[in-house]
Amino acid sequence: MLLLNNDTIVESDFLEPLVEKLESDSKIGAVSPKIRFFSEPDTLQYVGMTPINPYSIRNHSIAYCEKDKGQYDVDAITMYAHGAAMMLPIKVIKEIGLMSQAYFLYYEELDWGYRLRQAGYQIYYVYNSLVYHKESITTGATSPLKIYYLNRSRLLYMRRNIHGIKFLISLLFQIFISIPKNFLYLLLKENLNYYLLITVLLAGIFEIF
Repeated sequence: MLLLNNDTIVESDFLEPLVEKLESDSKIGAVSPKIRFFSEPDTLQYVGMTPINPYSIRNHSIAYCEKDKGQYDVDAITMYAHGAAMMLPIKVIKEIGLMSQAYFLYYEELDWGYRLRQAGYQIYYVYNSLVYHKESITTGATSPLKIYYLNRSRLLYMRRNIHGIKFLISLLFQIFISIPKNFLYLLLKENLNYYLLITVLLAGIFEIF
């Protein structure tokens, strides 16, 4: 099954390498193509992702904003597929289930990737499949909607996938460092939309926990 955002443009031959990679090994559970920015077509957005830090609940896309000079032209195992463009075999979806609907925006593909790897599958970046992504077109680059759902989904991912002492440390980090830092940033914006967002985000935090 191919998942493709409505804000992507694909190369005509992008599909075949993804299918070939999945068919090459039954332990490959998901693949994503090389993704470049649509607005800067020589600039990389995705060639794989780092692990999520269990305390900050953040990770990053490898080579984000680097110029593509062929330096990542080799298939590689990665921690997560990219939600804008990814392919999974139907048998894997039947085994691990669909993405959780609890997220709505952001982190749902990271949660899915975590479940996929827990089931023993690998995730691959496929270099010779190319997609262009109009990043943040749907929600806006720094819109209140984007900031709200990023924070909400980060907390939800923590609740679902971080356990034991790591969960406690992560919760304290979010409450005393991450969330106050984000609130301060919003307040400095001096925009009514962001003041309102603070109230909504607090309500969302209490809803999650």
